[in-house]
Amino acid sequence: MGSDTHSRPWRSRRGAVAAIAFILAFTGAHVLPIQGAWATHEPTKMVKGTFPYHGFIWLDDLKKTLSNGLWVYSDKCKLAESSTWKRINSQLAGGAPEFRGAWPQGIDFIAGGCTGTVDDNTDIVLDYMTTTTWYNSGHGNYGGHHHYSLGDSRWCKIWGASYPCGYHISRLHINEPRFNGYSSTYKIYFLMHETGHSMGFYDYCGHYSISNNGQSCDVRGLWYSGDKKVLRDVVYKNSPVFPFPR
Repeated sequence: MGSDTHSRPWRSRRGAVAAIAFILAFTGAHVLPIQGAWATHEPTKMVKGTFPYHGFIWLDDLKKTLSNGLWVYSDKCKLAESSTWKRINSQLAGGAPEFRGAWPQGIDFIAGGCTGTVDDNTDIVLDYMTTTTWYNSGHGNYGGHHHYSLGDSRWCKIWGASYPCGYHISRLHINEPRFNGYSSTYKIYFLMHETGHSMGFYDYCGHYSISNNGQSCDVRGLWYSGDKKVLRDVVYKNSPVFPFPR
């Protein structure tokens, strides 16, 4: 079960994404040696699932030198968004040792348009809701809610990939009145956390992580080393181009 990543025609404004290998570290009567970054994260509790049922098709090719762009559409294009993508891109830049050669040009979040309309280029949609719409949708008393769906077979075929081939789309419902009340810094941290869900992460409060949710633990606004390892070695472990030399 894999996508034809090597023969797929590349969109001029996007790259592809990666696959990942995960070695389960466990403890028993004899504690096995594990890398320090893994010791401070719990991947099986952090991750929703693995590619190709989760994550993005654009990250399933580890070797492409093109930018691995994730296109974000927003129905409001808030000021904090551009600062958020810049911060994420700097933290997920190419050459990160946790990527072990994957995504050589980094993972880039790119503002794709001020619209809530989904097209074939959409990866993530930010959907800001009024108080009435938010509560009528049953989202509860919090700031954001993530909905994701798999791309259908038609969409996969466009890009020369076998079904399933990852998310299309990841939609983030945002409680706009609450969001508007956040500080400028917290807005960025909030969007970083919510788009962390788009990357395949659950809410998680075991250790410092992009997954820290602001309720049970403080939002951090940082992709930690262990988070990057989870991307590389867990979310994309079922990519058709795995294994990649360590």
